[in-house]
Amino acid sequence: MEFPSNFSTSNVNDIIEFLAEYYSRFLVEDSLYPKLRGIFIEAGKKAGGSGPLRGVFYAESNEPVRLGAFRVLFNEVHRRVHGHLSPRNFDLALHGVMKENLEVSSNIGLGITEQYHVGIDYVSLIEYPAPSKNMKVTVPLFIIAKSRPDDVKEVKIMEAVEAVTKALPRGQNEEFKKVIHALESIPKFTRIILTKTASNVNEPCITKEHQGIPVYSDIACGIIGLVLMDLPKMYNEVVGDSELSKLTIPDWICTLISLAIPIIQYLQVAHPNHPKEEEA
Repeated sequence: MEFPSNFSTSNVNDIIEFLAEYYSRFLVEDSLYPKLRGIFIEAGKKAGGSGPLRGVFYAESNEPVRLGAFRVLFNEVHRRVHGHLSPRNFDLALHGVMKENLEVSSNIGLGITEQYHVGIDYVSLIEYPAPSKNMKVTVPLFIIAKSRPDDVKEVKIMEAVEAVTKALPRGQNEEFKKVIHALESIPKFTRIILTKTASNVNEPCITKEHQGIPVYSDIACGIIGLVLMDLPKMYNEVVGDSELSKLTIPDWICTLISLAIPIIQYLQVAHPNHPKEEEA
């Protein structure tokens, strides 16, 4: 995956100028939001929790709205760097659409359930030409959006992937192997983005990693990092893996859905004919 031949420093400056216009609005919003919320909460307390102020400011964060802004800006920056997206490409904001917690019944009949916070809020499945130019490959991108740094600790995507792969009945056919490989690959195509603006100008773009997944410190860093660094890296990951390069957009959608559907873990005691993990 290469940048367009006409891509230059002027393109970078254009992108920065484009994002800066919106970023300034986000700065104002991030400054006003907690203050306004605090005012209404305090006023509500003084009114005894009743009256016209009750429930005016009910949201804990502006994450869902900011996620929508991220989606638009990400796609626009992608267009300016890598060109227009094909109509076949798929992207969807999942916040409030798909369950973020995977439920796994680990003991059949005993009602014991484990929950894993997957937290994927946005998915983008983009088709790019393969190096051979005679086919296309699908590059998946999964975004976990959080408004507060401490919320990142809730994410247990590695545990969720492991629980699903263990719960699936073992098989040796190619279709099954493809599903397992896609599931196990989801974390490497996932990024965590804090939807806030930077608290100071010297703050690094990638503050840390969580379960091996980079965490972008603010929305602008996330967009620039995804488009300029992560997508080319993910493209090379896909074309360099014979199994991943075969996966289509529907394959990735089905794999993603598997992280939201409650499942019952297959246990040897409940399914004596089910092969043990080490034999699979």
